[in-house]
Amino acid sequence: MLEQILTNLVTQWPLALLTFFLLVIYLHLIFAKIIRNEVRYETSKLRQDIYIYNRTLFDLLYTKGMFTDTEIVAMKELLEYLRPSSSTKYYTKEVEKKLNELLKKNLDEYTWDDIFELYKIAELIEKEWEISNRKELLDYASRLRLFTTILEIRLVKKGVLPLKR
Repeated sequence: MLEQILTNLVTQWPLALLTFFLLVIYLHLIFAKIIRNEVRYETSKLRQDIYIYNRTLFDLLYTKGMFTDTEIVAMKELLEYLRPSSSTKYYTKEVEKKLNELLKKNLDEYTWDDIFELYKIAELIEKEWEISNRKELLDYASRLRLFTTILEIRLVKKGVLPLKR
């Protein structure tokens, strides 16, 4: 009996070793996926917290009169100057043209549709960054979001409330 166990062990060890390694690789992939999902969740949560903080800070600054139309126009002109060239997949020539049209508007001409469009463009620019890894796209998307947040606050303070979407 002992001889048969030893014989089976000697003859079956490659299969047992292969099974063990496949199990280790499988567990590694599962844990790596769990960790990636956790990191993605925490990053999204942190991003949302930063956005809420910025939104609250800008709201307070605007209410106290520290953001005047002059500063908002200066920020808009900076965005026009820094506007990156379009790429291929998400931030296309059409998106760049629409962004250019929106940035050429006077402050009093902005509507909620423009606000939503600017946020959408910022998201497209960020997606383009994800595939191209062009750092200036991520920087620009962040600046565009800040500018759009200030425009949004300005509209609310003027009494123009958004339509429900």
